[in-house]
Amino acid sequence: MVKKAIFTLEPKIREKGLDLKLDMPAGNIMINGDGARLAQAINNIVEEALKYTENGYIEISVKENKDA
Repeated sequence: MVKKAIFTLEPKIREKGLDLKLDMPAGNIMINGDGARLAQAINNIVEEALKYTENGYIEISVKENKDA
């Protein structure tokens, strides 16, 4: 889901001359929740990063919280 959301925004990231760094575990992580809302939240976060990042890179990290 994260990769799909980012894939749609990657052209905007490249157009602005920014790099994208993605830090994700090799395997799948199960997320409980509304998929459409989670995708929208990811999209909003990346859009805000695009809005306020003038140069450099945008880094997105996905970590598993085994305590939750």
